[in-house]
Amino acid sequence: MRIGIVTPVVVQLPGVRSEWERSAGIEDIGVIAETADRLGYHHLTCSEHVAVPAAVAEERGAVYWDPLATLGYLAARTRRIRLATQVLVLGYHHPLAIAKRYGTLDRISGGRLTLGLGVGSLREEFELLGAPFEGRGPRADEAIAALRAALSRREPEFHGDFYDFSGFVVEPHARQERVPIWIGGRTARSLRRAAAYGDGWVPFGLSLDRLAGMLGEADLPDGFEVVLSVGPLDPAGSPGATGGRAGAGTRRGRHGRRRHHRGGVRRGLPRAAPRAARPGGRDGHRLRTARRERRMTDIEQRLARLERRLSAVEDELAITRLILSYGPLVDSGSADAVAALWERDGVYDVDELLMNGQDEIRAMVLSDMHQGWISGGCAHVVGPPHVTVTGDEAVAAGYTMMVVRDAGSGAFRLRRTTANHWRLRRGPDGWRVVTRTNRVLDGRAESPELLARKFTGDSGDEGAAPSA
Repeated sequence: MRIGIVTPVVVQLPGVRSEWERSAGIEDIGVIAETADRLGYHHLTCSEHVAVPAAVAEERGAVYWDPLATLGYLAARTRRIRLATQVLVLGYHHPLAIAKRYGTLDRISGGRLTLGLGVGSLREEFELLGAPFEGRGPRADEAIAALRAALSRREPEFHGDFYDFSGFVVEPHARQERVPIWIGGRTARSLRRAAAYGDGWVPFGLSLDRLAGMLGEADLPDGFEVVLSVGPLDPAGSPGATGGRAGAGTRRGRHGRRRHHRGGVRRGLPRAAPRAARPGGRDGHRLRTARRERRMTDIEQRLARLERRLSAVEDELAITRLILSYGPLVDSGSADAVAALWERDGVYDVDELLMNGQDEIRAMVLSDMHQGWISGGCAHVVGPPHVTVTGDEAVAAGYTMMVVRDAGSGAFRLRRTTANHWRLRRGPDGWRVVTRTNRVLDGRAESPELLARKFTGDSGDEGAAPSA
């Protein structure tokens, strides 16, 4: 089970929203997102309506923040939590428009997009936007297929009845090789659509018994996710009711599918008020409760500090392991594994060669010159790096030595010693190299300056790839 949040403020439904949401703004949303990210929540959400008819707003609500702008802002304030549209209305957009806009969001967030999609049911909004309302179901099916073909591709191609494209470049595009797609709906047809085209289903307005029956009758693929909502929760003020509702909302069906559930985060309710502060409370109980809360606050702060320290150690260890793996991989001729240490468009800059992208790095390992070093006997000895991590970016400095075997005498000799400067970035698959710059330590000023760059904060690498 993984737990996400339905982001408050960005959608305000009558009878559901809290009073504080009326006046809340982007800073409040940012604090909630940062807290959810720190506490390990799986995802946060933002829905879409362009303009709601006044007569309908009383039932559906009038407040719908734009998901692209909102999630783009929250991407900059968070590190790990996934960003889910829940949902975009397919009929309002061309698939390539979604692929470009939300592919860019996936890129700038480090591969954290989950694309929630729906068919839509508000005829007036379709007509306002000039989108066809009739036949929107088949059109949505094809739009999802077109999105799947386009999201992670620079030159996507798709040919269908409603959408047909090829010969166009979409750059930037999604960073994830497969962006998770959730389909929203409450009908058996929406579940079939999700099973056929998506990775998960987001039902709403259905009883647990009805949900269990629909899921039991459906033929669902392995890894299929069902995102369940349990409504607003108040674990401090009503722990018994919270436990019952959360437990009911996360029970497994007979298929044992993994499911998310979404608990509402409500501002101003982190703790229950002490009983002595309520009518009829006793002073002694109030004091004991206040002391207990102070102790808990101190423990939480200490745990948060420990969590940050542990996270930093884990990051430094992961980066060190990546850098040290270069030697064994390059000396064994593992071209694909060497290239995979870099981002897709990463840069490897050595004295005699500038390699741009994984393909050129792979070609270096497979080249006649490098294969000749391997067959003759050589070792790239990588020294332990000095690593500094800042959020999802890191820099490292260190040394490498290249030792080769002399064909005549059979003895080994040191061919060169180099200064190394690395820039790395955390993505959905872990840390990858953005740029690696090597310079031989042969007395020129450039080489020790490269080592010093790590400690002086000058990250301006020659030939460095731009940040995504």
